[in-house]
Amino acid sequence: MDMSNAQKSFPSLRDDYFSFWGWNLCLSDSEGKLLSEQNPSITYPDFQTSNLAIEEAQRWGAPSILQLDDSRVIWGLPIHDNQKRIGGIVSEIVNLPNDQKSLHVLHQSVDALFELGNQYNFINASLLQLHQLEENREKERAEAIHLTKALHRKDFRQIYVQEEPRLINCIRLGDQEEARERLNRILVAVFHLGKSRFELLKSYLLELLSMMSRAAVEAGAKGEAIWGLNFGALQELGDIEDEEELSSYLVQRLDALMNEIQHQSEHPNHQLMQKAREYMESNLHLPLKREDVARHAGFSESHFAHLMSKVFCQSFREVLTDIRVDRAKKLLRTTQGPLSEIALDCGFSDQSHFSRVFSKTTGTSPRGYRKQT
Repeated sequence: MDMSNAQKSFPSLRDDYFSFWGWNLCLSDSEGKLLSEQNPSITYPDFQTSNLAIEEAQRWGAPSILQLDDSRVIWGLPIHDNQKRIGGIVSEIVNLPNDQKSLHVLHQSVDALFELGNQYNFINASLLQLHQLEENREKERAEAIHLTKALHRKDFRQIYVQEEPRLINCIRLGDQEEARERLNRILVAVFHLGKSRFELLKSYLLELLSMMSRAAVEAGAKGEAIWGLNFGALQELGDIEDEEELSSYLVQRLDALMNEIQHQSEHPNHQLMQKAREYMESNLHLPLKREDVARHAGFSESHFAHLMSKVFCQSFREVLTDIRVDRAKKLLRTTQGPLSEIALDCGFSDQSHFSRVFSKTTGTSPRGYRKQT
């Protein structure tokens, strides 16, 4: 839309907006100078402030509230001709509401301006969405880098160890949005700190993919489907030589895992099996037997064994061992307790048994794992 057409269409947009929300709007040129006729009783910002509000909307990809002082705000929206900003729309100066309900209405009215601008073809919605994505990425990158500096961490393994449990928990809870945010934090942090060790970095991310997959199965996804999604993952990861491609690959894997969880999570057997697993996690210190866990979940022992294999693609003993080793990993990372106490807390008969099982499962001894983290 060129500026002459924008000037012709603006009165209709302005009237539609005012009739529903009660806020006045004004048209501006590309530098923020107000163009439309102004009612003397309505106070608009000066051209510099108007331009700043419109620039902020352009930057963030949506109308953005600009606070002038403790009690007054404005908001703006760019006008595009293809990908070029040729002008803007700015609100009158509005008193900031004191109550939450009125503040919520104000935010709704700001969002509505974006929809109205799109409806009248004033904006390039795709361009603004692209800006929004870019700003979100930069925000995540800045947060991750700030995190690494704040913690005085120099090894990406340490960042991975800190963030990985939070990601796994999000997957188990089925929280896809939070899981993607956690994965992005891990990726940005490890890429920032591990650029010179790309192959080592990939080995950690392969481990992460394996743990993500296991968490998805624990959350209710079908084991055979998850392992099918992971078929060839070693080869695919091995062929990737680019950070952006590797990031995209892992995000796609996460989305596939979460979609499989969503697809299966309503099945009652999966819910009951998750209940069984939670019971096992809460009672690791006990000598757990398959028949006791089956009874707690409401299954016969034979049916429980069948579902354990179908849902988790593992036997009861294998699932229990994985839970115990995972608990041990957490305690080794987060505590300085003696190995004998950790062994008992995780349900191993003694320290020797613990060390043997842990080494077989992880490829390193408990002491070696603690030193790595």
